[in-house]
Amino acid sequence: MKTTLFILSLLFVTSTYAQVEVVTPPSNDGSIIIDSLTVKKHLYTLADDAMEGRKIGTPGIEKAAQYIESEFESIGLTKFKNLSSFRQDFKENGLDLFNIIGVLEGHSKKDEYVVVSAHYDHLG
Repeated sequence: MKTTLFILSLLFVTSTYAQVEVVTPPSNDGSIIIDSLTVKKHLYTLADDAMEGRKIGTPGIEKAAQYIESEFESIGLTKFKNLSSFRQDFKENGLDLFNIIGVLEGHSKKDEYVVVSAHYDHLG
């Protein structure tokens, strides 16, 4: 009886750790599909030690910015208004800083847009 209870407990515990990945099938209408694997890839990339903490004013923040800009480009986002890149430059406390902004034009309503911005800096 104890052995059976132990085996059932072990099966229960291991089954709770099983993970199911939900993959969304490709879209036929040209829309962008976001699945759990894609989100995980971006999350792990930006949280990786290679990004050196992403603190403002460090090489890590530049690496993260370049990664995000590359992803914006690859999914077809366009630059905001008259910006020459995805970066919107500004100064704060004597530091040269920037936001990253991309725009997605509406498919059925061409006069509507989705503005995508990245909050990607971190304390270190």
